[in-house]
Amino acid sequence: MCPFYFVQMDEVSVEIENVKGIVARHFPVYETRVGPQVVSFLCEVDSRTLYSAFDALRVEMLEAGYIPLLREEAGEFVIHVQRKPTVRFRGIQVNAALLVITLLTTIFAGMMHWSSYDRVGVFTADAILYGTLFFAFPLMLILGTHEMGHYLMARKHKVAASLPFFIPSIYPLGTFGAVISMREPIPDKRALLDIGLAGPLAGLAVTIPLAILGLWLTDMGAKTVSVAEQGGAILVSFPILYEILGLFFPIESGVALHPLAFASWVGFFVTALNLLPAGQFDGGHIARALLGEKARYVSYVVVAILFMFSFFYVGWAIIAILLIFIGLRHPPPLNDFTALDIKRKLVGGFTVVVFLMTFVLVPMQEIPAEYDFEFRDSVDQTQEIVRADVNMSEMSCSAVPDGTNCTYEFVVNNTGNKHLNFTLNATVAWSEMMAWIALPDFPGIAANSTINFVLNASTNRTVSLILFFPSTPIPHGNYRTDVTGTVEGLRVQIEKYLVVWVDTDA
Repeated sequence: MCPFYFVQMDEVSVEIENVKGIVARHFPVYETRVGPQVVSFLCEVDSRTLYSAFDALRVEMLEAGYIPLLREEAGEFVIHVQRKPTVRFRGIQVNAALLVITLLTTIFAGMMHWSSYDRVGVFTADAILYGTLFFAFPLMLILGTHEMGHYLMARKHKVAASLPFFIPSIYPLGTFGAVISMREPIPDKRALLDIGLAGPLAGLAVTIPLAILGLWLTDMGAKTVSVAEQGGAILVSFPILYEILGLFFPIESGVALHPLAFASWVGFFVTALNLLPAGQFDGGHIARALLGEKARYVSYVVVAILFMFSFFYVGWAIIAILLIFIGLRHPPPLNDFTALDIKRKLVGGFTVVVFLMTFVLVPMQEIPAEYDFEFRDSVDQTQEIVRADVNMSEMSCSAVPDGTNCTYEFVVNNTGNKHLNFTLNATVAWSEMMAWIALPDFPGIAANSTINFVLNASTNRTVSLILFFPSTPIPHGNYRTDVTGTVEGLRVQIEKYLVVWVDTDA
């Protein structure tokens, strides 16, 4: 056992000397300390050459399979060196699969948006084509540009990073965005700032021209949506930057937003969300680069504010919980001592302005869909009725072959904010009596015991209940007719009844 032990110690000693030689090529080493997992070198550091020297050291160390960390301990600069963890990364198959799935989910979301905007079927050719062209493609372009900004900046700073992983979701967005995986530690504050702000600024550069085009299309094909018919619609709040762009293409209130304008709105929202100065978000990277260790206090404040904002928009609570789960304390870069230059400080300050101009307290909210209707008397429409007592002498009656037709009119009132597909059915209690339903204002629709029609939101229709009495003398008494109103759809099923009693006594 002893010879093996000594051989192993010799190998360790050789490895330490090799590592020391790499460090010494970039920094004068005056003391070496060996720990269980880390070898530490006390070095002399020249602030004028620190950035270039440490960056060269990092690149050489990574090629040799090590990671250096520069720290200050008890007034001395120490470079801790540890082995680079061996991590297996999957190929781009996962990226490609997620890209395809997210394309499909955003295309479906685009189909839904175009269907609502142009009032066509969801699975029509127009919805597929224009939903893809005006929503799915622009949104994926914005998100892809955002993540590629991070990726290319990481490559510029010689930091290994994955290609974007797109995250599919459901309507109304079809995606939760995209992320890239940093496969190596961030070397310094400059790289941290550059990589953090590259994504939001790149995405914003694509979002702004798309927003201008979307506003122009909204203005050109203005589609008015009445307040009464907005049930289930998504109401979005424009950030300041979007409002400024809207000055050139003013949109009247109550106009449906073009799907391209909504896709660019998502781009602004993603920009603001990523620039939240907390944790591992892009804004957290920027805050850590600008403020150092003090950035963690900003993270605490941001999370507290988000919880307060959740009283207005519950989504902020979800974001706050996500931040806590990921971690509010941003890890320092390998070199936490190289100061930022004035240009980077100005650009970092500019991102604060961008955040304030793209953030909104309540980003979006769905107007609740209300499905409801009621029956009212055609003469006295002051209140809902479920039973009508009518004397035949007060009805409009006319002689017909083999009997008498009498008409009772009532009103079906849509009290909700959605279009309703109605089915009205009339049944009689006396087998020798018959009943039909007709719409007087739609003469093309024949009378029948069952009739179907569409009733727009917050509107009403007068309905005729036609009762047929045989030619034989009608026995005196009350005759009952049940009118059943039914609304059925994917999201609702409502059934109500109106009982009509006809008194045939003179």
